[in-house]
Amino acid sequence: MKFSVETSSIVTALQRASIGVNRKTPNPLLLNVLLSADARGVKVYGTDMVIGSSARCAGDIKEEGMVAVDQQRLLDILSNMPTGKKVTFAFVQGKLRVSCGKAVYNLLLIDASTFPSQIRPAGTPMEIGRTMLAELIRWTEHAMCSDETRGHLYGARFTMDKKQATMTTTDSRRMAVGCQKHKSKEAFSVFAPYPSVHAIKKFCDSVSQDNVMFSANVTHLFFWTEDVGLSSRLVEVKAMDYSTVIPKTSKTDVSFVRSTMLSALTRLRVMSDDPVRLYCDVDNNKLEITSSSPLAGDGKETIPIGVKGKAIEITLSLGNLYDALSVMSSDHANLFFGGERDPVLAKPRDDSDHTMLFMPIADSS
Repeated sequence: MKFSVETSSIVTALQRASIGVNRKTPNPLLLNVLLSADARGVKVYGTDMVIGSSARCAGDIKEEGMVAVDQQRLLDILSNMPTGKKVTFAFVQGKLRVSCGKAVYNLLLIDASTFPSQIRPAGTPMEIGRTMLAELIRWTEHAMCSDETRGHLYGARFTMDKKQATMTTTDSRRMAVGCQKHKSKEAFSVFAPYPSVHAIKKFCDSVSQDNVMFSANVTHLFFWTEDVGLSSRLVEVKAMDYSTVIPKTSKTDVSFVRSTMLSALTRLRVMSDDPVRLYCDVDNNKLEITSSSPLAGDGKETIPIGVKGKAIEITLSLGNLYDALSVMSSDHANLFFGGERDPVLAKPRDDSDHTMLFMPIADSS
């Protein structure tokens, strides 16, 4: 194997392939990437056996071949090479020789035949907007369960039908649902594990195309462009109808400026992260938020609101409320309350595509 490539091009390819490399893996084999050269150019592929990521770049191919080399070591070397220069790669006496000007490195390799093969996309190829996919993740990732022992919650439910794409996450104390209008060739519903959702987010950030291709089969979800590919192993989790837990009616509807509420919550976090007590003053159109800590003292914020319905006093997780408001696109938001023990619904004003739900905290007093 022998080829030359622009430094910036191969660095970008290594960074994209690193989405599939887990530096905490107990398997040293998976700290490597598969580096190959053929008539189509240079390709880098990394995987942790759950996520696989590949990237291509153009190169001057003198001799085709394939090697497996430590991803981080190679990236660290190339990232410090002079920009705008070409780097030459060659398989010499069982090592990978990397040279640029007067810099020459001979890197140890592992047997490329032992490295896991790349899983090719399967299922019906479809197209989805990159920005739309990233927005669905941004809206819902805060409510995703990060505890891998809770397999049925450890990730996100991604559903597609002929009208819309939907992503749903929950950790059993809160839930987030994001919807975007999208016409799909076929309907499907898959559950992507927690690490895969973050890998898809990185994939969206790493490509510039407005639309990306995707497909799914029983075991894997795939996303790709001409130069970049991502595969994720799916988890077999029974689909649940989360719409049944979203309240259809409320007793108190509160509207407010989101940035004003976030500023108040940010200051209250100085006193204590959790919980906060909310009192909705219907007569004076104001919301009182209090937080206290035996170590720091207490604080109270009062913000103006629009309100319909009955006065209510309820205890919520400051973190859950802050996270829900932080990802809204609109600066005008609504909270819908049932009772002190009922789920609280949060939505951007006049936006039916983004819904968040969280449970109140039982008042120990």
